[in-house]
Amino acid sequence: MPYLPDQAVILAVAVMGVSAFMIVPTVMMLPPQILGQSAAGTGYGILTACLSLAVATAPPFIGFIIDLTGMLTVSFIGMALFPTVGAITAYTLKCGLEIQSANPDTKKTSTQG
Repeated sequence: MPYLPDQAVILAVAVMGVSAFMIVPTVMMLPPQILGQSAAGTGYGILTACLSLAVATAPPFIGFIIDLTGMLTVSFIGMALFPTVGAITAYTLKCGLEIQSANPDTKKTSTQG
């Protein structure tokens, strides 16, 4: 189905806009929660550097994929793949932090032999 009715396109664009609007505030509240208030500035710096790197490298990379394959579909799959991998990684880290915070008595010990 190459074409969608106008109402479906309008709905899809509205959903994408609302979703994109919710990402930035959510991401920007993570450094203080994950790192604590004392290291939040460093967290914001790393976050901004990673976002800037993505903004600078994504368009040429997607253009390269389009030039290489001649298909837009592959580039859209690539654009969907990176956030999916990031979401899976974030969820895995979140579960690890929850397990770690649930067991505060767990301490790393070093053995000297």
